[in-house]
Amino acid sequence: MADQSLQESFPEAWQEFRTCRILHWISWLAFISVSGFCIVSGVAFNLPFGWWPDGIFIMGCGVLVAITYAKLRYMRCPRCHKDFFFLLHFYPIFLREGCWNCGLPIYGDDDAQT
Repeated sequence: MADQSLQESFPEAWQEFRTCRILHWISWLAFISVSGFCIVSGVAFNLPFGWWPDGIFIMGCGVLVAITYAKLRYMRCPRCHKDFFFLLHFYPIFLREGCWNCGLPIYGDDDAQT
């Protein structure tokens, strides 16, 4: 492990980023679809919206969205080990080109910078 260079850990970091990003989008889709299903089924069957089980499912999906967002928000840059998405709430991920601190491009490696 001592002879492992930082650059060798870049593919693992980008794989983790891809996984987190996909899980984040899936969690949003789950939140929207579960919320929509609960609302539509309540209207179709003239049921009042209650906390059981609709609210539990919707809150569970909301928690999943929050967890995946936090995992993306606090991702560390594989080169400088600082927050890769600094000020994420002001600047969306899909508009980012690289690390806020050292400039490492998304899915990049050290060879691209030299």
